[in-house]
Amino acid sequence: MAITFLNNLQFSQNQLLGARLQLVANDSDISSPVSGQIIYNSGTNLFKYYNGSSWIDPAAAGVVYTLPVTDGTNTATITLTGDDGTTDPVTFTGTTNQIDINGTNASTIKIGLPNSVTLTSDLTVGGDITVTGGDITLGGTGRIQGIDTVSAGTDAANKTYVDNAVAGGLTFKDGFNALNGAIDGGGNMYSATRVAVAVGDYYVVTTAGNFYSNSSYPLDVGDSIIARSAASAGDSDVNDWVIVQGDEGVVTITSGNSGSDSSGNAITSQTNAAGAVTVQSFAYAGSTNVGHVPSGGTSSKFLRGDGTWQTPDSASRFSQVTLNSTLAYVSRSVSGGITTFTVELDNSSVFGSAGVAQNVLCNLTTKSGGARVYAEITNGDPESQSAGDLIIKMVGNIADDVYQAQLVRLT
Repeated sequence: MAITFLNNLQFSQNQLLGARLQLVANDSDISSPVSGQIIYNSGTNLFKYYNGSSWIDPAAAGVVYTLPVTDGTNTATITLTGDDGTTDPVTFTGTTNQIDINGTNASTIKIGLPNSVTLTSDLTVGGDITVTGGDITLGGTGRIQGIDTVSAGTDAANKTYVDNAVAGGLTFKDGFNALNGAIDGGGNMYSATRVAVAVGDYYVVTTAGNFYSNSSYPLDVGDSIIARSAASAGDSDVNDWVIVQGDEGVVTITSGNSGSDSSGNAITSQTNAAGAVTVQSFAYAGSTNVGHVPSGGTSSKFLRGDGTWQTPDSASRFSQVTLNSTLAYVSRSVSGGITTFTVELDNSSVFGSAGVAQNVLCNLTTKSGGARVYAEITNGDPESQSAGDLIIKMVGNIADDVYQAQLVRLT
């Protein structure tokens, strides 16, 4: 039978040997547990203690997680709260431009990359990198390496691809002195230690002289040399180059007609290697008709065979005059049932210069409709063949501005 103690037992820090906990099939078998009471649950084979409100398995006694209790600048904190009420904060801290930490609510911590990411070491990506906007900028001496074979027009090119693409193209190097081979920026083309040459190297002559001191290859300022063969330092010679003369002068230009300058030779002098020439102006010389076009031409003139410009006189050979006495060069009179119109042909408004009636043909038409009419047409007043007036007589009282005369000056 169990012995009942109504008070505490004091062991004075001595051991309780051979003791055994109270066995219960269920935690609920203890009807009125108190804080600190201990049992052994034979149903679960677990040792438990009572914390004042429930039976606790010490082996499984956990902590309480609060997520998070604080949210700082690029930080978030999880607080671990033990059964004894003590707390242990666990703080997640991001790094500027690398990792972004954000406690979005009471149970979520968001960890990701910021909008602007800075990597201080290498980045290895197994898949594609897609840039939807902005640039890829390399700082310092950074490089993009391992670029694959170029296929599309928008692909980036690697160095090997570019080198192969421009192989054999021109590479401007510098200007040089053709007299002694000195390169403007340093080095020499002719000396024993002359520079190495690659195919496509391109130099421009800045001082005239003989190429490699060879009088057979004179070079003028502005001429160019292009390497067609590669040569190591000290080994190049004139045969490794193609010479491009940028200022070749005119050697011979002729007009195709032999004779003196006044009758056919277009070139009278050629004294400059840059191609300056003097052109002779020519006059008509018998059956010879050569030379450049002289000055003085206009859109209303033509060049005659004698080398002079002539204004066509067709405009002064034809005229149409309305029989209207209000015009300064037309008069009208009526006598004996006859109307007489007199046209002053020597007025410049008619032909532009004086005309003689006997050298002028006249045709009459109505001004409205253009019907041809017939009248008495005579020269002069009184009918002198040398007079400049044209006399037109018609029967009846003919009003002004009814008829018009078409005039042709023969000479």
